[in-house]
Amino acid sequence: MMDANLQQENVIAPRASTEKWWHNTSTLPQATSYSKYGMLNKLKKGDIVYEANGGFGFTAHTALVEGKFYSSAYKQYYIRVIEAILPGVCRGVLCDARFSQQQGTVYRTYGASVTVDNAMDFAISQLGKPYSINTNKGISASRKNWYCSLLAFAAYYNGSNGYINISQESVKLDGSTIISPSMISSKCASSQITVMSA
Repeated sequence: MMDANLQQENVIAPRASTEKWWHNTSTLPQATSYSKYGMLNKLKKGDIVYEANGGFGFTAHTALVEGKFYSSAYKQYYIRVIEAILPGVCRGVLCDARFSQQQGTVYRTYGASVTVDNAMDFAISQLGKPYSINTNKGISASRKNWYCSLLAFAAYYNGSNGYINISQESVKLDGSTIISPSMISSKCASSQITVMSA
């Protein structure tokens, strides 16, 4: 349960008109349902969200669960994620509607909670950096841009000092090989637990 990680919401970030309501927002922009999957009680900080339907012209998407937050405006709890989307690394909302529409699956890595905290600290430190799918070398905090699955990979890899590799071992670890959401998903499915699926 995530009540221990409960935090207060931040100021609403501006969103582009082409984005879905759950993208690029640091707070809950509208009331939403959490009755179908019970995710408010099941998800934990650091869980990896894989969306088979993806978005932004790609076939899949990856996000990291930041935690459970409370909206005083809508008087309800909600799940917030960190993700790299157009235009960049931002916060978003995970809810039943998004999970169903995007055909989501949530994975949880094994390891000490300090690794999860470190991974999420890494992801949070990248907020605001631009989105780009490129093969520039580097997966450190100094990287200038991210795409969704590379951010998730780098967060866990750096957060565990290289111990947790949530991608296929055959890829180069310097960021010069594209790490797709499906590569993250297949590795997570084979070596981590599946928390829930749409």
